[in-house]
Amino acid sequence: MHTSNRIRSFIAAIVIAVVATACGGDSSETTTESTAAETTAAPETTAAPDTTAAPETTAAGPADGMAVYEANCARCHGSDGSGGRGPSLQGIADEQPDPADAIAQTTNGGRGMPSFGDKLTEEEIVAAVDYLREAFPAAS
Repeated sequence: MHTSNRIRSFIAAIVIAVVATACGGDSSETTTESTAAETTAAPETTAAPDTTAAPETTAAGPADGMAVYEANCARCHGSDGSGGRGPSLQGIADEQPDPADAIAQTTNGGRGMPSFGDKLTEEEIVAAVDYLREAFPAAS
């Protein structure tokens, strides 16, 4: 009976480690046994991405300006930059020739725009500004 309790405790520890890892727990706490259990476990299903959150920058490459724009800017400025709740961004490169102005506006907010400096990284803001300057040229 004592051995049975040890086995149950061991299995419970593996289950807790697997669940903690799957839920974003600190992988440094994962034991060798839990890693082995993960490789034999049934494959996980992939949840739909959260489109309301800012895309994360990964070690694989720079932030995707279009994704950052769609997730954070399009609801006010329109997916095509034509405006809505926020002003049109069509021709923003002509209106604000220095991209630093748009970066500062996005970072600090003001003139009716919220600040994104606490929500997005500097790299994400720069990527979004670069994207909108290229994607929304002045109307011909």
